[in-house]
Amino acid sequence: TARQFVAEIITSDDPPETLPISEIMELKEVVDKLCTNFKPPELPSEYPFQFYQEEQASLSTVTPSELAEQLTIMLSNKIKKLTPMDFALFYQNENIILDCPRIVEYYEIVDRLKRWISTVIILQASRKKRAEVIEYFITLADNCLLLRNYQGAQLVLQSLTSQSIGRLNETWALVTSSKIS
Repeated sequence: TARQFVAEIITSDDPPETLPISEIMELKEVVDKLCTNFKPPELPSEYPFQFYQEEQASLSTVTPSELAEQLTIMLSNKIKKLTPMDFALFYQNENIILDCPRIVEYYEIVDRLKRWISTVIILQASRKKRAEVIEYFITLADNCLLLRNYQGAQLVLQSLTSQSIGRLNETWALVTSSKIS
């Protein structure tokens, strides 16, 4: 499901930056296979969730609206755990890691999501596939805004405007202009 897909990304002990090159190449092959048919499948109306129970979730099986919902739930659950004392300690102390573990945990999750989005885009084999994935994440940001998940929309947009993605000028030229505006 979409929730499991997001949970796997977040709970991974090895962020993509620390993987050996052989594992990155294996990951690239897996991502290429997952993104060959990028449009979500049509589901039979009588069994709307059967497809997701039988197959592992991927970008091609999880719609941006479903991923936005799961992202909103995940981030709101983390924000609900924060207390006013966490914020007071965060702004007063220099030793943030020891004094504010919930805030640190929240920002670690946000940073992992940003790195994951950038990695998924960069690992695409062709400019056209990268453009499709960028359009997917733009739609994800739009869906986050519709759900009033401003932090989710912001982290997606920060990933898309990061140096590693922003410099892909030829890829950005292939992104539909209506998606960008």
